[in-house]
Amino acid sequence: MNKKITTLSMILILAITALGGLSIVNAQMTKATYCFVGLIPDTVGVGQEVLVHMGINTPTGGPEWGWTGLTATVTRPDGTTFTLGPKTTDATGGTGTSFTPNQVGTYKVQVHFPEQEVPVSFMNFEGGQFYPAGTIFEASDSWIEELIVTEEPIDYYPANPLPNEFWSRPVDQNFREWSVITGNWYQRPPNEVAEHNDPPETAHILWAKPLTAGGISGGANSGGMEDGDAYEGKFQSSVIMNGVLFYRTYGGVRLSGYSENEKGTTAVDLRTGEVLWQRTGWEVSFGQHLYFSGINYHGVYDYLWDGSWNAYDPATGAWVFAFEDMPGGSVSQWFGPSGEILRAHINYGEVADNGTIIRDGWIALWNSTASGNAGLSMNAKGSWGNNVHGEYINASTPESFTWNMTLTAGLPSPNLSGFFGGYQNIGGELLVCANLNSDRSVMRLWAVGVGENNAGQIKFDRNWNTPSPWSEDLLTIHWTASTDYVDGGVWVCWAKELRLHYGFSLDNGEYMWTTAEPEHYLQIYGWGAVEHSWHIAYDKLYTTGVSGILYCYDIFTGNLLWTYASEDPYSEYLFGNNFWNWISFISDGKIYMGHTEHSAIDPKPRGAPFVCLDAETGEVIWKTEGMFRSTRWGGRGLIGDGIMATMDTYDQQIYAVGKGPSDITIQAAPKVSVEGGSVVIEGTVLDISAGTADPRIAARFPDGVACVADESMSEWMEYVYKLFPRPTDPVGVEVTIDVVDANGNYRNIGTATTDSNGFYSLHWTPDIYGKYTVIAHFTGTEAYYPSVAETAFAVDQAPEATPPPEQTPAPPTDTYVLGFGIAILAAVIIIGVLILLKVNKK
Repeated sequence: MNKKITTLSMILILAITALGGLSIVNAQMTKATYCFVGLIPDTVGVGQEVLVHMGINTPTGGPEWGWTGLTATVTRPDGTTFTLGPKTTDATGGTGTSFTPNQVGTYKVQVHFPEQEVPVSFMNFEGGQFYPAGTIFEASDSWIEELIVTEEPIDYYPANPLPNEFWSRPVDQNFREWSVITGNWYQRPPNEVAEHNDPPETAHILWAKPLTAGGISGGANSGGMEDGDAYEGKFQSSVIMNGVLFYRTYGGVRLSGYSENEKGTTAVDLRTGEVLWQRTGWEVSFGQHLYFSGINYHGVYDYLWDGSWNAYDPATGAWVFAFEDMPGGSVSQWFGPSGEILRAHINYGEVADNGTIIRDGWIALWNSTASGNAGLSMNAKGSWGNNVHGEYINASTPESFTWNMTLTAGLPSPNLSGFFGGYQNIGGELLVCANLNSDRSVMRLWAVGVGENNAGQIKFDRNWNTPSPWSEDLLTIHWTASTDYVDGGVWVCWAKELRLHYGFSLDNGEYMWTTAEPEHYLQIYGWGAVEHSWHIAYDKLYTTGVSGILYCYDIFTGNLLWTYASEDPYSEYLFGNNFWNWISFISDGKIYMGHTEHSAIDPKPRGAPFVCLDAETGEVIWKTEGMFRSTRWGGRGLIGDGIMATMDTYDQQIYAVGKGPSDITIQAAPKVSVEGGSVVIEGTVLDISAGTADPRIAARFPDGVACVADESMSEWMEYVYKLFPRPTDPVGVEVTIDVVDANGNYRNIGTATTDSNGFYSLHWTPDIYGKYTVIAHFTGTEAYYPSVAETAFAVDQAPEATPPPEQTPAPPTDTYVLGFGIAILAAVIIIGVLILLKVNKK
């Protein structure tokens, strides 16, 4: 399509020229130029970078060439000068460079455009002029632009802090700093290391969703529902991008094929578990974020890919484009610096029996972006979506390969044991190959560059005389792991029968070390990395497997640093005293590891652990027993945006594990009291993660699910989501209670701890009268983001005490009457006494 547009444009130019509508400059003529300069910013502090914009105001005829030799003279405040450039412009006629001033004062900058001939004929559409090749563009100088440099630095756009509350996608592009916590999971990463995450430090569950029928079947012949182990794994090749989890709806890879109609992909919101879309007819294999930066367009395109090279829109699940005729024989596939899909192809050439080289081999790099833009003009290659969306692209064109280098014939192919005995890709820079001779007495280790600056170069090619048991006993040798960096990196292999690891330098291929002691005998089981977790991270080699022991070695010495055993205290597991370990992923200095089996016997062993370990010390950060049991043939846990998504083979549900939102309430009673009285402040702190609104959960917790302390989280989640017995003494969370009193003073009045129902209370006596605002703060934990609530109450001033009434003096008349009455009463008493005496004498 773009080729047609280009052809049409040329026809249009010729037609217009023929009609005389354009001004044609004679090739022998010259043209004046107008050079410009701009400084961004034009005022800075010492040590702050300045962008110099330079060029002329006439664009070129296209992106294939630019004006050359532009320089800028910079005069410092002390009068000394230096030159920037020479630079070549882009098609706009402009370009840029930068410098960092180191003196206070005024800098002066002038740009110089040297005289030059037009290399090819071109049309300036804006100016309506056609310039034949050979037209001379005269030299010119820009005006002098001044830069003010101060002692104090200027302000840059302020950084946005990382969130301290529950957050969701999309993340605004103003929040660039959040890139460190917004990791995606396109496919299982090298060494299972998933950075750019703030991974969970507790077992707190955000939501649970059935993947398929799970748990026990029930009834007389009750058994565990099938979980895909072995050979029919579920939840395989899951992807997390942009806060969305994508997984295969109808199971996963099977040894026997199945129809397209049986395939399906589901997209759910990683934070809420809400189903966003479901599609049938295809299933996800991996994801891609392609950062495209061309002359016309800049931005990220995201895709989901199936196993047949069809790309789909993650927002809708709709088909977008496809590659056809994909070259076979790729020895390694990875993502390039901009997220492009890269595939290395190797041909070993041909060598005669006598060692004579018949023909050399080659190594070539296929590039998805190059393939998508193959056959287009340079201008058309400045865009992406317009070129590929809706198209079936031939992936086998020569332009689909960014380079093809000669390899000297005679290099051997990899032949170590196991499914992962091929080439090891080291950070997209190096492919490493190990080859044992027929009696295993010599291992040839060689490496070839596949990076931008070392493409096709042999970095090392060494023969190592192996330890005598390798050849005497024809030992089984597997590749273990490699660092994801080349300089100072290490490549490691494993001798199964000896149960030892061997380290080699990625700088030169030389042998470095052998581990001192054999690992547990159960480590012999499993075909290399297929049934062992062997990974390198943080300059340490982590190895585990059927033994249930995680070994941590120093990758530079091979010294054992620590071990961790996933012990089985109830002897549930039939093949050892520890549960078979498998690392799900490594992130932010933590190892996430669960139990799995090749072909689990029914009923499954109970209480299988899932553990988060400190990658430096091996100490337990959190652990569950009977939750998040992993799968061998299906998909293990993955992480994005700091949230782990994992399938649990005990109940075949998908769980999202991470930090969730909380809700705090507050009340105060009585609302109005009298000075000297007390109030009771109370409320709840509840988990309001999406899973608590699941009808299965809400029916059991009609008043909400309580927040609990981190140390109680594992047992609490087992109870809430898995119906394990309710913990007898879960630790609640602390609530800080503050007031703003009637005088406007903000002060703390105490703390309270919630109970297993999330309830808290505080009894308090206000010390002054007036209105109070009460604020309850839950400051959050590793499991919950903080929340705050407030209420108000009033304290009325106590009334003043009423004094006793004063007695009023009686008036004189009252006194006279009172006295007279008393006198009469006395006389009556006396007369009565005399009469009584007279009667007694008779």
